[in-house]
Amino acid sequence: MLFTITGPVCYMCSDVSEPGSCQTLQRCADDEVCFSEKRLTGDLQEKFTFSCEKTMACDIGSKFATSLVGKKRNVKVLPEVDRSRREVTMCSMCCRESYCNKGICTTGDNKPIPATQEVYVRLITQGSAYEGTVQVYHNGMWGSICDDHWTNMDAQVVCRMLGYSPVGAVGMQGGVYTNSSGRIWLDEVTCNGQEASLAQCTKNAWGISDCTHSEDAGVVCSSDDIIFLLDVGLGGLMMRMNLMTQSFVPLPQLKIYTPTSFDYDPEFGRLYFVDPGLRQIVSIRFDGEDPREVRQLDINPRKVNVASDIAGDGFCLRKFRKDRTGPLNRKAQQDRVNGSQRRRPTGVLRDEGAHFYAISVFENFIYYTDWNENTVMRVNKDGTGRTNVGPPSFRQLSDIRIYSSAENLPGVTAATPVELDRDHVFVRLNSNGHQTATSGYVEVYANGEYGTICDDNWDDRDAAVVCRMLGFSESGAVAITNGRSGHGSFIIAMDEVNCRGTESHLVDCGITRDNWAHHDCSHNEDAGVSCTVDNTVNDFLLFTDSSTSTNAFINRMDMTTYSYVALQIMNAPNPVALTFNPADRRVYFSSVHQVPGSQIFSSLLDATGQRMVKQMPLGSVIDGLAVDSHMGKLYYTDTGRDVIASCNLDGSNEQIIIERANFDGSGRRVLVSTNLKWPNGLVLDKTNGLLYFCDAGTHLIESMDTNGQHRNVLFSDFGARFFGLAASRHHIYYSDWNRITPMRINKDGSNQMPVGPDSFSRIGAIAVSES
Repeated sequence: MLFTITGPVCYMCSDVSEPGSCQTLQRCADDEVCFSEKRLTGDLQEKFTFSCEKTMACDIGSKFATSLVGKKRNVKVLPEVDRSRREVTMCSMCCRESYCNKGICTTGDNKPIPATQEVYVRLITQGSAYEGTVQVYHNGMWGSICDDHWTNMDAQVVCRMLGYSPVGAVGMQGGVYTNSSGRIWLDEVTCNGQEASLAQCTKNAWGISDCTHSEDAGVVCSSDDIIFLLDVGLGGLMMRMNLMTQSFVPLPQLKIYTPTSFDYDPEFGRLYFVDPGLRQIVSIRFDGEDPREVRQLDINPRKVNVASDIAGDGFCLRKFRKDRTGPLNRKAQQDRVNGSQRRRPTGVLRDEGAHFYAISVFENFIYYTDWNENTVMRVNKDGTGRTNVGPPSFRQLSDIRIYSSAENLPGVTAATPVELDRDHVFVRLNSNGHQTATSGYVEVYANGEYGTICDDNWDDRDAAVVCRMLGFSESGAVAITNGRSGHGSFIIAMDEVNCRGTESHLVDCGITRDNWAHHDCSHNEDAGVSCTVDNTVNDFLLFTDSSTSTNAFINRMDMTTYSYVALQIMNAPNPVALTFNPADRRVYFSSVHQVPGSQIFSSLLDATGQRMVKQMPLGSVIDGLAVDSHMGKLYYTDTGRDVIASCNLDGSNEQIIIERANFDGSGRRVLVSTNLKWPNGLVLDKTNGLLYFCDAGTHLIESMDTNGQHRNVLFSDFGARFFGLAASRHHIYYSDWNRITPMRINKDGSNQMPVGPDSFSRIGAIAVSES
């Protein structure tokens, strides 16, 4: 039987100088497509190659009719493209080694893993590992891409090079992300979306453009799979490099962290790392979001090498690296771990000039880091074939991990798992700059980012749940639709919310991992609420959040849900100290200025009725406030004048007192005078008759009785810069200028945890109000 070849007719030439000079035609096989490539030779001459190439997709039959992608993610909406409903994705098992989503499926053996590529790309990113400004590595230098004719098809190629899925990729115009600097390498890039590399796309000659960096092109990608790298020479920067293309993207992380060792838990999509400066083991999401402290270390952290416990729920100290070619039986594993099969005298690889540091074994290769090299290094398992991997863009790679979809681990081939547990899902109201704390459009924080709610079927019962989460009364809650409270600009996290009105949390209103971020809305349908304030407001935290804007906020956070509203304060850009008076239901706070001097203000809990209580003298710095509701007195510390003083609630009758004293200033007594550096927060625990205080210099939170006796260290954090302190019935809350959330510990110093979302700037004073 004869079979007819019905594939496309393609040009067939190799390394020709002019595309038009290629005249040879050949019909390709049924599973092939036409391929063209333009490359730049060492003497900067362009060469063109035309041929057939196998298609990079598998035929998986009629069971799966949709395209195969790697990450479920709701991406930014471009005006000219209808992306209102996110692609629902799944991971394919159709190809050998689960390589379908990598675009390297073949009908025979797997393609070999390359060590180098002609072109590399990376992303400059600040808020996500999946999006940012594109940089391309060429001729020994990183440069950007002009956004002229930059489309989603171009973005598909970049995302594929980064190891992300091309499906759902979005090309972003210049100005959306951080601008690059230096060279602009490419302009007029035109891809069809199927290319494996930008080198195969039509484009201007390298370095020829008519653009500025305000036109730097960007992308939004979905995720796929990976080499994880940690570079201590770049300040503890963690990166995700694609195994096949060696293009990479840095994982966003807080500036306070400087990891030295890490591991990845694919089951939950989280990285665990050791920070020796903070003496902590920290966990962050695979996309760099949602940092959590796992443990404060008492031992020397530089001796700790962390590894995640994928089978359990914790972590362990790594003693050796497993060969990931397959499981070892227990006996064979003991033979290798006890050193009985050590190869002497030269080992697998000997390099007198190397500074070996980290190692990872994958398939037929050993990947390792050498501090005298600025790339990842690779050798065969017998020590031959030593080669560099990826661009020479690193300094001191201290750790390396390799994970493949061949291991069928969900955190690698699919998105970071969506977490909808109520401990990490919060709501807030965004009032679009209006001076109100009780109404606005609703934003939901989950999985490291804020999203809005579509108003489909949004009613007063849904609004009642939001108001309850914010600590307001559900009575009188009003649902606002059609974006009349304002609208967001990022993901739309919820749609078709269906509450009965009695739920304590929105996640109980029909929201699941499967329908998270599924919607058919645009942001002009963002849902809002209007809540009421009365004396039934739940127990809450108050804390200041300094910013550089002309207006600043005091945040009122519910102590049950840790959702919050922001009280916008006017003409007070630097709020520092604060307290709450339950008698008149007013917040008292300071705004610190050297000139003309600090002020003390007050406002109601809904941010209305703001008024100045007292204008302080020139040079005053009010960084502590307390209220005596029975006597109608404010007490404050003034570090500018080095005094502790009191005044009436209207600011009159200032009196100077020092140290511990009676209300009339008599009976002065020094409580603590030793082992202090920068004592900041101080709070009286009336329940236990104790004083708690924190010191930013000693990094300690301590307790003592009201006579200064029985001093006791409750908690230490060597990476902390403590500032504010507050006590509830069961917990101590504190602020740390090196963190972006309020923190909480038990009164015995145990069970440290952040409360609320990672969405603040620099938290100052903190206060508690309990009924």
